[in-house]
Amino acid sequence: MNRRVGWLELKVPPVAAGLVLLLAMRISAYWSPPIPLPAGLSDDLGTVLVIVGALFAAAGVWQFRRFGTTVDPTRPARASQLVDRGVFAVSRNPMYVGFVAVLLGAAFDFDALSALTGPVLLALWLHRFQVLPEERILRERFGPLFEDYCRRVPRWLGLPRS
Repeated sequence: MNRRVGWLELKVPPVAAGLVLLLAMRISAYWSPPIPLPAGLSDDLGTVLVIVGALFAAAGVWQFRRFGTTVDPTRPARASQLVDRGVFAVSRNPMYVGFVAVLLGAAFDFDALSALTGPVLLALWLHRFQVLPEERILRERFGPLFEDYCRRVPRWLGLPRS
């Protein structure tokens, strides 16, 4: 585990990045055209996405705590074991999927077309500066166990592979 972490990799906690983008989304909503959906659908869809995203992220935190491993996204080398059950059987990054879903829901709640860029930017940020460095570290730490997990479970979201 001597590989150096690159500039900005694992430096900004994902929740902080999400909150900054959420604020930018809210500000941009003041001059943005609305999302072209039937009246009320945007709010309903937004509420569902925020709730489901928050629950999905919380389930990931709960699984990590249940298995006694670190929840700190800036220090993946402290992981004491590889968690592959529960929400981690459908996504290797359920907390990040949850954060993106929350921002997508917020964009619909804000009913602002410009706000839809927030979840996209968060997903791109997380992929480059969190997920890839975490995977590099976990691959070094857990070796074949992590490789097997990567073959079975998608990085972001999907059905478990057999």
